[in-house]
Amino acid sequence: MIAKTSAIRRWRELRRLLRVVGIVFASCVLFGIADSGVSWAATPAIRSIRAIEKGSSLFALEGLAVNPTTNAVYASDGLHLFVINGATDKVTRTLHVASFELAVDPVTDMLYATNGKTVSVINGATDKVTHTIDVKYGGIFIAVNPTTNTVYVSGGKTVSVINGATDKVTHTIDLSSQVAQLAVNPTTNMVYVGLSENSYATYFGEAAANTLSVINGATDKVTHTIDLSSQVAQLAVNPTTNMVYVVDNSITVINGATDKVTRTLHVASFELAVDSVTDMLYVTNGKAVSVINGATDKVTRTLHVDTAGIGFAVDPTTNTVYSSNGDFVSAISFGNPSHSVVSGDSLWLAVVGLVIVGGGSALINVSKRRRLDGQQADENGPSPRRYQRRR
Repeated sequence: MIAKTSAIRRWRELRRLLRVVGIVFASCVLFGIADSGVSWAATPAIRSIRAIEKGSSLFALEGLAVNPTTNAVYASDGLHLFVINGATDKVTRTLHVASFELAVDPVTDMLYATNGKTVSVINGATDKVTHTIDVKYGGIFIAVNPTTNTVYVSGGKTVSVINGATDKVTHTIDLSSQVAQLAVNPTTNMVYVGLSENSYATYFGEAAANTLSVINGATDKVTHTIDLSSQVAQLAVNPTTNMVYVVDNSITVINGATDKVTRTLHVASFELAVDSVTDMLYVTNGKAVSVINGATDKVTRTLHVDTAGIGFAVDPTTNTVYSSNGDFVSAISFGNPSHSVVSGDSLWLAVVGLVIVGGGSALINVSKRRRLDGQQADENGPSPRRYQRRR
């Protein structure tokens, strides 16, 4: 009787052990410890949003900006500003605001639109123009530092500094050449300005910038000038990794800590957006959108998008890339980055772990039953017929 009780105890302990091992293994895989996947979906979802009603505008969509806090998307055709709800993909309002470029402050929920000589300030909560700022030296390119509530606007050879709290120009920064592009790192408070030696540099793509000026946002002084082998058609910054990206048919990668060029990526592109949460770069060449891993500088996939055009922006909260061209805005959803996701391989490993739990327990139960039947047969006489050896 003691031997029987001891055997039962051992089987129970072994069954518990296998069950725990299987559950731990499956849990590790599902939560990304055993393997970190990319997405549940094999292909990102691409949605097409009509912003301009057919025949209602002579111009195509160009300017594009996203507020990741309110999930609002703003698109402009130069004469009108279209407000799109990122959750429903519906245009909620159309504003008659002339604009070249758009920039959003997600902290104050203010939208800024440049139109050549002025900057329109729009309250994102009411979709109303609250102020019009005169910019003496003109305003085409624009960038916002949400940490300091400062707006930078370029025109000619000057960058105008605007206090977002007062909507007043507080300072102007004189530069040696025409300004082609602007970008801000809100973490380091550094401003990056693409410069052009071409006096005809304009917003319409004629810029021939070949240097990048680095401005300290605390002093409004140029701290460094970086020589580039290519023009500056577009600028983007990842404030998390402190990397700066210069776009013009290829991508020049600059370390913001050293102001040194670290790599050149030969990827056809003229627009770029950075997701600082996932460290992914999204570039478009007009026909397709390429996805680049910022940690490896490698292209991970290329998506053919019908409206992969001039306007380009990313919402790091929803992990959605927006691209505008013609009357439409394309929304490319890569899934929610705030949740753990697993690949197909991870899912199969998890299934294996669960099989270990169920299968192991079943085998133990069968073995345990056979052993107990054998012990019972020894106590009560000959074993049942199904256990007798064939003669």
